[in-house]
Amino acid sequence: MANDQSYDHYIKLAYDTVEDWASYYAVRDTKWHNGILNPYVKKYYRRYQENDEKSTFLIPLCGKCVDMVWLAKMGNRVIGIEFVQQACEEFFAENNLKYKIDEEQIGKVYRCQETDLDITIYNCNFYSMTPEILGCRCNRFWDCAAIFAIPPKEHNQYIKQLTTLLTPQAQGLLFTVEYNIEERLDPESPFSVPESQLRKYFSSIANIEWLETISMPPNWYQHLGLSSMAGKYFLIKFI
Repeated sequence: MANDQSYDHYIKLAYDTVEDWASYYAVRDTKWHNGILNPYVKKYYRRYQENDEKSTFLIPLCGKCVDMVWLAKMGNRVIGIEFVQQACEEFFAENNLKYKIDEEQIGKVYRCQETDLDITIYNCNFYSMTPEILGCRCNRFWDCAAIFAIPPKEHNQYIKQLTTLLTPQAQGLLFTVEYNIEERLDPESPFSVPESQLRKYFSSIANIEWLETISMPPNWYQHLGLSSMAGKYFLIKFI
């Protein structure tokens, strides 16, 4: 949908801030959260999980992603990282989960108190997180909305930080969106991430496999002045 030259220009124009995301939650403009399990998380579970062993899942920029509950119900440990405090609180409230809050140096840590649900959300800057703070490196991840929420100029920094929090041969599911950038004169999130660009980001550190392309519903793109938007799922295996 874009050649390298036009995408380079798009990168220069694209912007968004964590304050913008806080404002979206404040006015309930969170259309990317529908409170329903993403069917593709379930459909491709055996592709990114592979066996019955329990894993530690990292959910970067998790928001109030309900998929975390399902992954935990499958017996996995789930760790989310989210900057917006309101999102952390709404996740537990909307899923009727008991929790406690610990105050740590990095920020507030929300820990689920339900039996057999191992879910922790760190309310902090994603780039401030370290394996030492987590107490582990995660061997699985689900990027449900992070990479297209971050301005493209930060994508390399995001992927570098992601790898520091994962085990050397971690793998996971990544979802992104793609659209005609010529239709977006004022590029804000969600940012278009062409498959070709995604493959460049991961080319030296991971194998990337396209799984499926879907047409996004109109409420994802019409208010942005776009005629259409594609959603793409990828399996990422670090090497």
